[in-house]
Amino acid sequence: MSLHCGAEVAVIVSPSIPVDTLPASQVQNIFLGRSSYFPGELRAIPVDQAEGSETQRAFYRDVMGQSPAQIKSHWSKILFTGRGRPPGRLPTMRK
Repeated sequence: MSLHCGAEVAVIVSPSIPVDTLPASQVQNIFLGRSSYFPGELRAIPVDQAEGSETQRAFYRDVMGQSPAQIKSHWSKILFTGRGRPPGRLPTMRK
């Protein structure tokens, strides 16, 4: 299932999650480690796109409203304080 959050960006979730739409603010909170759950207390495990990919840049820009450097800075602070870990990352696709 995909949840449309921006003009050309969709967030993909497991078909077992009974959620049709999420506000961008909730996606942001999940991705930034501020929340770990979908509505209904279902666990959310965010996964980032390959570093530097166009998909990642579009997600950061259109959904997160931040640059890759801002997202990296956010997670650097969280890691430094020991309050969490950034989302796992998809591997880079080779052509």
